[in-house]
Amino acid sequence: MAHSVEFFPPKNAAGEERLREAITALLPLGPEYASVTFGAGGSTRERTFATVTMIRQDYDLEAVPHLSCIGST
Repeated sequence: MAHSVEFFPPKNAAGEERLREAITALLPLGPEYASVTFGAGGSTRERTFATVTMIRQDYDLEAVPHLSCIGST
């Protein structure tokens, strides 16, 4: 069965470390991709894209931003 994982972008260095630990723990389950959420109204937009880039580069896992159209115009 195909499956994916979804993450929130970390707010600080401690959060990034926890995120990296979670990714490492979940990789053996073989997710097809990871999605990274925007905060309410797109409040974490920059961190979302930075997190997508980190996952792609550091973990060789396809990652996409979970785009929200609300508050993005």
